[in-house]
Amino acid sequence: EEMEHLIHLAFTKRWKSFLLAQFVTLFSAAAVLVRPWIFFYFVGERTLLGSEHVSMIYVVTNVLNMFTILPGGLGIFEGGMLGYFELAKLGKANAAAFGILTRISDLFLVALGTWLIIHLGMSKVAKDVAKGEAKVSEAEFEDAVKSEEEATGEKP
Repeated sequence: EEMEHLIHLAFTKRWKSFLLAQFVTLFSAAAVLVRPWIFFYFVGERTLLGSEHVSMIYVVTNVLNMFTILPGGLGIFEGGMLGYFELAKLGKANAAAFGILTRISDLFLVALGTWLIIHLGMSKVAKDVAKGEAKVSEAEFEDAVKSEEEATGEKP
């Protein structure tokens, strides 16, 4: 039940934080999808890479990041991109350059996330979540139960 109440709180009382978190997640996914287009536009002859290649690079990136055993997929991502770029005849040099630029853009996204945590006063929340100490207060829990009962028309 506590999870249901946390979700209810996210949608009713903490909706601004919820929307910000969703935007950051959407931005991160979109960045992974758009990187190949940007890379090949500036490396190539100012042409956009086809959607089949962009889609496959997106899928390969996510699959490789899912099965990695090293932090950040160091070497695994680059090897996977080299394999795909070779199969698609996009070039080994492009695979290496794309891997390096992807790592640089990852650092940029981590820096942006760190800046948001520091400047939005969320550093204590982030520390509590990392330690597993972030809990819902009893008042917030009771308020969530009450507003959920009002929304569903149920009475205790």
